[in-house]
Amino acid sequence: MLRIHVFGDRQSLLTACRASLGRLGHATYTPPDLLSFLEAVYAAQPDLVVIDLVAYPPRGEQACRELSIDPRLMGVPKVLVVSDDQLSTLDPALGFDDFVVEPFAPEALLARFRLLRHRQAHGPRGGLLTHGPLRLDLAAYRADLANEPLDLTPLEFELLCFLAAHPGIVYSREKLLSMVWPEGTQAGTRTIDVHVRRLRAKLGDDHDSLIQTVHGVGYRFVELDDRRY
Repeated sequence: MLRIHVFGDRQSLLTACRASLGRLGHATYTPPDLLSFLEAVYAAQPDLVVIDLVAYPPRGEQACRELSIDPRLMGVPKVLVVSDDQLSTLDPALGFDDFVVEPFAPEALLARFRLLRHRQAHGPRGGLLTHGPLRLDLAAYRADLANEPLDLTPLEFELLCFLAAHPGIVYSREKLLSMVWPEGTQAGTRTIDVHVRRLRAKLGDDHDSLIQTVHGVGYRFVELDDRRY
């Protein structure tokens, strides 16, 4: 089940999203005003944010800008709802991740979410992630540390890639499950602790602190020069 927050000035859209996404098994929240919406997103850090720009674009644009500048929400995908007429003036500087054009089916939103989650989990398509002696080859599904291969399971590799692609950002266990694990997985949050423990063991004593525990919150990847021993 995904937690989806929707903001907009059209009650018809909010009602349709609650009904259609609810039928697909997802929890959809539609706070009544901009302040309530922002407070709810900051507090819940949902899996997906949907912002309507059709009825009153300035308010939707403000919501998108507010969310895009908060580092706590960098991993939360933001999808805009726009009309055909707005496509030519859609400004990437708003900080959105994707958009859908009306009319759209709820499955279109979920497809956008899956695509964005895949991009976030795997980083630059076909590229490399490097942090000092750590080298992650996303295309080859290969991890090397100090020129020696790391023997990682697929989920260990994807978890390490996701954290390394967003250094310094703290992610809760629930968020890591949502972003890295397959949709519909029955795994609990303790699974994250187990995989982090295994990753640290494979990174070894000299580099296990690359993945830092933030007590009461979750985990983050720490750049080599920023580590505290």
